Amino acid sequence: MSSSEVPPGWRHAQGDPPGTERYWDGSRWQGDPRPVGGSQDPPGGEASSTPRAADPFAASARPAASSGGQRPAAQPAAGSGGGGPGIQAPFTSNDAKGFLSRLFDLSFQSFITTSIIKVLYVLFIIFAGLGALSFIAFGFAANAGVGVLMLIISPLVFLLYVIMARVYLEIVIVLFRIHDQTAETARNTRK
Repeated sequence: MSSSEVPPGWRHAQGDPPGTERYWDGSRWQGDPRPVGGSQDPPGGEASSTPRAADPFAASARPAASSGGQRPAAQPAAGSGGGGPGIQAPFTSNDAKGFLSRLFDLSFQSFITTSIIKVLYVLFIIFAGLGALSFIAFGFAANAGVGVLMLIISPLVFLLYVIMARVYLEIVIVLFRIHDQTAETARNTRK
């Protein structure tokens, strides 16, 4: 769904405080943020001077909304082929803050895990590989028989460790997606 097809309505905008919403006119944000649950009428035509910047990871991290009352998926940034020049669709506030501000957010209102999950997976793979190479080296240091045994067992242990790390990280991402969907459902039921 391109941002030109996103139906107008009140939604939470990137960068706005939690518990607020702003009117999306189908192509850009209008007016100032207001508390969630106010009048459903559009604002008096006050358009914000600049469209919001889109998060390049939001579309892949969250499923696109398909019905009128739900949050539309984020679109690629202007000039990258989605939605036309300068047109950005709304998405959640967790993506609005920078990495360091989310890292030092003592209230835990925004999360860093979804931003660093790929780095964590690469680190798991690197440490598993180093562990497998260490087992092989220590095996050959003990004697040739143990070294050959470690040469056979270490790749299997490596694969098992990488599979377990991947499953664990996928469970973590699923928990974050459940959080996002639950928060979106709660916002939609308040309207």
